[in-house]
Amino acid sequence: MILYDGRPIALVERGGRAVTTFGQDPPLGAIAAGLADLLATRYPRLTVETVDARRAASSALAGELEAVGFVPGYKGLTGARRGTIPERG
Repeated sequence: MILYDGRPIALVERGGRAVTTFGQDPPLGAIAAGLADLLATRYPRLTVETVDARRAASSALAGELEAVGFVPGYKGLTGARRGTIPERG
């Protein structure tokens, strides 16, 4: 669960493969920052395959994820903890 100002804005499936956003205009930058925080604290590597049941690479969140270091691959957008190199895929 990613919170913003104390309210839930996104649910991240265990392992990070799917993200479901809440509300009509979720703060995408805050969601991307929350996923980047998961990389820093919990997962050494994370591939987001879907956002709101659509391919992550073509989602509204894609640009924000790339801005925080996620890279596109055939499975989705992959981020890696600093000091590691994300594999495409």
